[in-house]
Amino acid sequence: REMAEQQSFHFGVVGLGRMGASIAGQLALQGFTVAMYDRSHFDRDKGWNIMSADLKDHVEQGMITAAEKDAALGRGALVETLDDVVKCAVVVEAIFEDLEAKKELFRRLESAAGNAHPGTIFATNSMNFNVIDISVGSTSVERIVCGLRFLHPVWFIPVVEVSGPWSNPPPSLDGLMGLLRQHQFQPFFYNCSSPSGFMRRRLDTVEISEYRRQQKQRAERVP
Repeated sequence: REMAEQQSFHFGVVGLGRMGASIAGQLALQGFTVAMYDRSHFDRDKGWNIMSADLKDHVEQGMITAAEKDAALGRGALVETLDDVVKCAVVVEAIFEDLEAKKELFRRLESAAGNAHPGTIFATNSMNFNVIDISVGSTSVERIVCGLRFLHPVWFIPVVEVSGPWSNPPPSLDGLMGLLRQHQFQPFFYNCSSPSGFMRRRLDTVEISEYRRQQKQRAERVP
């Protein structure tokens, strides 16, 4: 589960509670390599165990095959430092909903990334805080930052909200949007500085049930 020396990853997920572990698992299930980080060895192991247990449950429920579970686990790895995380193309912050804690994490990521990978995208999965408030004063002006919200309950939900203070997604996010589409996600853009207010999309139970039905049908067709 630990990251091999010099191994690179598509995504880094920081914060391995229920939400972060689910994000890491769904990204891995969709074919991405994922570096998983939390502040202690205990928290990292706990996050890995959450993800592993969820994948096992999905096999038992007929949502994925055992081979898909094993492949997803093979794409994830625990990493011990933020220096490892910022080597990823995209870092997703998924820690608890505290603005100052999120800003401090972005500052620490920026400090680490300055010596490792200045092109890394910093993203927040926050439902309650605007990416502008999190990143201002915490990241360099050149840093690409955005919201990247995986809609609850994350597993088998293809729609992903990409947000930022723009009327339309800027060219700097083309790579991220394209990468998500290549792996069967359906990113949509949200202007988080809209005067209409900070309204966010939520899935209802009918939508969630339909996504799960589609996933189970797909799994049944796997040889």
